[in-house]
Formats: sequence, structure tokens, C-alpha cells
Amino acid sequence: MRTQNKKIMELNNWFAKVNSRISNKVVFLLNIFELEALIMAVIDTLDLIQKYCN
Repeated sequence: MRTQNKKIMELNNWFAKVNSRISNKVVFLLNIFELEALIMAVIDTLDLIQKYCN
């Protein structure tokens, strides 16, 4: 957990440096993996519901 938090902090710091150099015109997409996992979980759940309801 601490290793993951350290990596997140490193990425946040890197993003802040890059963002400041390009006039804050960047979308921060660090959490894409987490969003993708949530979407896939919802799709899997809906597939299961559909399978058992039909």
C-alpha cells in the first residue's frame, strides 16, 4: 500500500511539473485504470443479472 501511495505521489508531482509548463491545459488522467475497472465490474454484473433473469 505504501509503495502504491509513493508511486501516486510521484505521478502527481510529475503531472504538476508538466502541467505548469504548458499553462495548465492538460487533463489529469491518472485514475483511468480505476475507472476502467469500475466500468468492467458494472458490465460483468449486468451480464450476470441478464443471464439469470432470462
